[in-house]
Amino acid sequence: MNSTNPLAIEKNLRSELKEAEHKAWVALGGYKFQMFGYWCAIWVHLNKIGGFKEPNPWKDLVKLAKNSPKAKLAAKKVGK
Repeated sequence: MNSTNPLAIEKNLRSELKEAEHKAWVALGGYKFQMFGYWCAIWVHLNKIGGFKEPNPWKDLVKLAKNSPKAKLAAKKVGK
């Protein structure tokens, strides 16, 4: 993209943001955890540089993981 039009730039960033979220979910669904993390990081970066302040689409997933019995057991083992 070579446009300097702010509206075109914002539209492109929003499109890339949506694509990054989609690719992250696809990666997670395919048990490709490293790629899931990669696309999550891309999403966070695009959300930040675009100034969009969109809520993190994985917030509920993180809460679920943090509250899982296995996560609590692992935290005890490492002393958290």
